[in-house]
Amino acid sequence: MRRFLFSLFFVVLMPSSVAVAAEPVTGQDQTLAETGWQWMLTDTDTLRVQMSNALRDNATYDISECMFCSGEEDNCQEDGVYPVNLPENEPAIAVVCHTGAHSQRVQVLAPMRDRKQPVFTATGTYWVDYQPLDRGFNVTFDKRGSDGTPSINTATWPE
Repeated sequence: MRRFLFSLFFVVLMPSSVAVAAEPVTGQDQTLAETGWQWMLTDTDTLRVQMSNALRDNATYDISECMFCSGEEDNCQEDGVYPVNLPENEPAIAVVCHTGAHSQRVQVLAPMRDRKQPVFTATGTYWVDYQPLDRGFNVTFDKRGSDGTPSINTATWPE
């Protein structure tokens, strides 16, 4: 019983800012908390994210370079679609996916800022690590210089 109570206590006290990605399944509406917006991954002729609200405001983003994977290899556990915390319930999502042979990318889709293009993109040579904040997020990613020298970079959005 003590172990059960400790586990329950731990779950209740876990920080609410832990990143949880929505499973990127095509054709299913996903609600963006209290923003009044929802998003859906579509894959008709090309992979896209459609965002909309009850007022029929729409935004469509081409993410055809994205490939989602699962498991622990190649940092696949980081792939997914994450809500981004912004003031005044502004809608935004971060799409983390693989692109090309080895790279991983994060793109922010924010329909109030741009309805066709991501407002932020960071691509790691091999990986990205997305960490939500109370407002926006931090992303850490690797890069290789032209001489092959590795580096680790960090960016915050919004700045």
